[in-house]
Amino acid sequence: HIHSAPMLEYLAIAISGTVCSVVVIGLLLDILHRVKLSLDTKNLAVVITGCDTGFGCSTAELLANAGFVVVAGCLTPEGVNRMKNKVALGIQCDVTKEEDITKLATETSNLLKSKNIRLWAVINNAGIAQAGYFDWIPP
Repeated sequence: HIHSAPMLEYLAIAISGTVCSVVVIGLLLDILHRVKLSLDTKNLAVVITGCDTGFGCSTAELLANAGFVVVAGCLTPEGVNRMKNKVALGIQCDVTKEEDITKLATETSNLLKSKNIRLWAVINNAGIAQAGYFDWIPP
């Protein structure tokens, strides 16, 4: 016998997550509008991890369109290809591997020096999440 209560709870969690996502993106857009009025964004770099899809990808595109120099760290080569014409530098980076983090830092430093710009922000968005009840999620 299947109970509908757990499914309704799962649906409620999914809907609340979507609503939170929309609110966060709206707030980010508002902040960007205000920041753009007071900052020379073309001389500021932002490093973002987890840019393959979702928030990372959207944030990288949003900041690049606002004039920031964006370095997008992606887990997969497909993510890097997706970012290729949208940001200043797309680089494959698994944040669980020290050598990837070192490569991201070195490439970012080289970009900052070559363009004579400064690092303004780092957004650590990388992560993989599985939704569901604790007992359902594999170890």
